[in-house]
Amino acid sequence: MLTARLLLVGITLAFASCTCNEPIKKTAADSPEPTTKNITAPATGGEVVPANTIVYTTPAQEKRQSAADNSGNTEDLVVAPGFAIQFVPITEELKSIGKTFQSFTIDNDSDITLTCKEGTVIKINANSFVLETGKAVTGKVDIRVKEFYALHDMLIANLTTRSGDRILETGGMLYIEANAGGEPCKIRDGMAVGLRVPYKEKKEGMQLFSGEWKNDAVDWALLEEDVYVPFNDMLKVQEYVVGNIRYPMLDTALGVNMTVEYDVTEEGKIDRVIIKTPAPQAFKDAATVAFRKMPPVNPATKNGVPVRSTQTMRLLFLTGLEGLNTMDSARRKQVEAGLINDWRPDQLNSYIFSASRLGWINIDRFYDERRPLINFAINTGPYEDLDVKLIFTSYNAITQGEKTRTGAQAKRIPEGEPLKLVVIKKYKGTNYFASKSVTSGRYTVDDLQFEPMSLETLDKELKKLSAAR
Repeated sequence: MLTARLLLVGITLAFASCTCNEPIKKTAADSPEPTTKNITAPATGGEVVPANTIVYTTPAQEKRQSAADNSGNTEDLVVAPGFAIQFVPITEELKSIGKTFQSFTIDNDSDITLTCKEGTVIKINANSFVLETGKAVTGKVDIRVKEFYALHDMLIANLTTRSGDRILETGGMLYIEANAGGEPCKIRDGMAVGLRVPYKEKKEGMQLFSGEWKNDAVDWALLEEDVYVPFNDMLKVQEYVVGNIRYPMLDTALGVNMTVEYDVTEEGKIDRVIIKTPAPQAFKDAATVAFRKMPPVNPATKNGVPVRSTQTMRLLFLTGLEGLNTMDSARRKQVEAGLINDWRPDQLNSYIFSASRLGWINIDRFYDERRPLINFAINTGPYEDLDVKLIFTSYNAITQGEKTRTGAQAKRIPEGEPLKLVVIKKYKGTNYFASKSVTSGRYTVDDLQFEPMSLETLDKELKKLSAAR
């Protein structure tokens, strides 16, 4: 006697996404090197001291240099003889212990789903990529990805969560790049890649932001053309179809698999059900009826406004326990490789987006703050280079202190906000680390306790901070 089972082997997304007419500015996976003015030291022959060099001078000489800076002088500064020491910027040193790329090679003419190490899933439709010049791409495309979900990884990569002057609460960050034959690629106009981004705790109102590096910090801008699909409602469709489909009479032990494309209207109704793959008509009819009877779900949104979206579900009808074993070898390899998956419990808690550009991507929401926004000072003592981060303990946000002559200034922070200060400074070639829990207020933080620290020990300290969140 034959028994029947239905296995859902994948849900994917396709959107009628808006075309972005603005040129896509190339971003780098790592922040650019900071630059400094050249300093000419006549007593050593008048040579130009390299960038990222500190020249130690007398107080009178420092006063003269400060006056030149304040006057807006853009020429090289001339100072009296002094002791010069060249250093590697902190952000550059941290790269040596930072995230490495995950690499994938795909065929541009085929649909594929990439699963990254920390749970990010990237759905790529055929012919999604063109060269940045707009020229078509044929053959192989190399995809490289970095995932940033842990606080430790964000701090090491010098990532913060601001959009202009506004604080963002992040749900994770990604860097994605594509190359064909050594030339950079972009997503073809009118197309998008699907992103499934895992979360531990769902936050409403999350949106996609794109990042660009400015003054050694990343600034995030809202991607207005991108669409958010409520993942839990996709699961409702899955559960309803699997639970309510009426199986046809089966006369074969071979599995039948189908790709079903359907629209969810602005009102959340299932519409335009199309079977995209060849299958016996009885199976097509059974799937179509089940989809059309689905009660309304929450629609996709664009900037909070409901929009129609197109979604895709793969169904596999199995007959008997031997059904899975009768799959052809190519199909079995796809399943084993994770290109087609049934949803597991650890995959269900995810945000679903479509993204029309590559580079730095952040899943965020604006943090609405009604308390007064204040500035306060952080005294770090003398330094050659300095990195000050303010970690918000009540929500997932990071801002960066702006360097001053005596340390840093925290700007536009909600008054009375509990924070964790993380400070790395370089002085006379040695790295020092300090961290302190504070509450933002109209005062100066001046009691930081610095300890000399190697990169390896610093890495461990930042991992401890990340684990404590």
